[in-house]
Amino acid sequence: MTLTENGKKYIAITFGNVSKCYVASGINWSYTGTDSQTYNESGGTAQIVSRLIMTSLVQSVTYNGQNYTYTALKTANDNTDMTLGDVQWIAQNDGAPAGEAQYCSTVSTGSISCTTSPSGASVTLDGVSQGVVTPATLTNVSVGSHTVTFTLSGYNACPVTVTVAAGVTATASCNLTSGIGGSISCTTNPAGASITLDGVSLEIVTPAILMNITPGLHNVTFTLSGYNACSGSVTVIASSIVTASCTMTPVAATGSIRCTTTPSGAPITLDGMNIGMVTPATILNVSAGSHVVMFTLVGYNACPVSVNVAAGLISTANCTLTPSGTCNTPSCKVQMNQ
Repeated sequence: MTLTENGKKYIAITFGNVSKCYVASGINWSYTGTDSQTYNESGGTAQIVSRLIMTSLVQSVTYNGQNYTYTALKTANDNTDMTLGDVQWIAQNDGAPAGEAQYCSTVSTGSISCTTSPSGASVTLDGVSQGVVTPATLTNVSVGSHTVTFTLSGYNACPVTVTVAAGVTATASCNLTSGIGGSISCTTNPAGASITLDGVSLEIVTPAILMNITPGLHNVTFTLSGYNACSGSVTVIASSIVTASCTMTPVAATGSIRCTTTPSGAPITLDGMNIGMVTPATILNVSAGSHVVMFTLVGYNACPVSVNVAAGLISTANCTLTPSGTCNTPSCKVQMNQ
């Protein structure tokens, strides 16, 4: 059997029940095959592990909203490959049938081994100083993704993202680079915005950390399709990380108005403004909401039409114009009485 103690604990916490114990049934999950298709499954802890180690057929497993790969499982198992014999051991320790042994883990945290070259760098975990310098090991770190940042006088700050698994020691290491530059941590809500620094597109998207930036004032601009651009200035400090963040605001939703008259050729005004178009025509990029389209043609009564524009849709504004001096419609009567 190649299953290590760290591997056993990881599996119990990740693919067990709420008590972090192996179970024989009652778990629903899905997996993505090497054919890129998704398949739904039901069973116990051993079944999930057996799927993960079938790397020729399975890319990943999704359980409790999280995605897992065999690589992550192997890393937790002290970087040791697992076999069907390990799956059999899990099945023999899942508490079923009644009276069978059931493996449980009470470990809910992991550790991070921190090293730098040169050593002696201060360690910050998720923005909080840990009061230690490298080399050092951070213990009792909650399971999940974390950012470890190393700072050392005369060197650029170095952020490292690590994923901590229960009962496992992750590694965060960095070869520090000398210089006077600083860093900018760029975040947006939603993420995925393109980043421009001092007018130069960096061809990267948020979240990201810009490193080796010359100390001083810099302009950062975020752009994302469907949202207004967001700009701001930050002052970069040598060997430090400053933050540039933005909550993106959606671009105002627009629609269109298709305008027709009988006879055609009537000039069009929108909300009292002459837009330089005559019927038939389509007015584009009209803000969502209520608008008034007015048709005027020499020899005919003006014809106002109320239109409600919906985002992404084409509304219509139609009118059969009546000759001047006649009044056959309520709108016409309104005009005649003015």
